[in-house]
Amino acid sequence: MTVPVVLDKSFLDGAPTASVQSLCDNYSVLLTEELFYELITTRRESRRRCFAKFPDRTDPVCLIPSVGFLLTFEREHHAASTPVAQHRIEEAFQFNKKLRDGSYVLEGEVLASTENWQAQVRRDTNDFIERWPFVLRIYSIPRMAISAFEERGMIGAWSR
Repeated sequence: MTVPVVLDKSFLDGAPTASVQSLCDNYSVLLTEELFYELITTRRESRRRCFAKFPDRTDPVCLIPSVGFLLTFEREHHAASTPVAQHRIEEAFQFNKKLRDGSYVLEGEVLASTENWQAQVRRDTNDFIERWPFVLRIYSIPRMAISAFEERGMIGAWSR
């Protein structure tokens, strides 16, 4: 395996197709579950633009599980989850060509699965937001920082 590189959405969005394809040709590009989720659930044109940049071949990137999975692995095994590439999905795959041309439509079982995934992400996000005030207290976040979060509506006054 060549040198692993974790792919970032900002790079994928902004880089020319040739740069993304060169990256995929010369490195083991790791596509996280979080980025895959974002690509699948984003606007159709953004999804098309990003998927069109990947090489049109089998295994253009290595799919790796979420950060949550990697943290759970570390907690359960009392060991680092590195190298992260060891957790890649081993099964050969190729992105659906309709993702590249923008004609892919989520429907049926795929749509239902994606909606369930979106609902889970919302639940996880809400759980994190509910825990945030306790994190602020545990790490002794300065009062000034807490006030800034409150001003932005990120946390309520009840978190003090």
